[in-house]
Amino acid sequence: MSVFRAAQIERLSCTAPNVSEIAIQADCDVDDNEPQKDEHDVLDFSSPFLFSDAVLIVQGRNLHCHRAILSIYSPVFKAMFQNRCIVSDY
Repeated sequence: MSVFRAAQIERLSCTAPNVSEIAIQADCDVDDNEPQKDEHDVLDFSSPFLFSDAVLIVQGRNLHCHRAILSIYSPVFKAMFQNRCIVSDY
């Protein structure tokens, strides 16, 4: 299980119409006792997929996702997307 201790949104910008790019810097602790998943069980979010409309940049890696899903699980993302927020060095 990954436990995030601190997260900071570095920037939010639009890279293409209706696509948001968000850079996040976070410190996390990883439980080495957690069983590793088979590589076939892991989804690949590094490239765009059907209806993906946001890109999270985490530790230099792109994670394509859906703004609607982020908004459901995070009030911070919901507020950012509702207000068309542009964040720089948050």
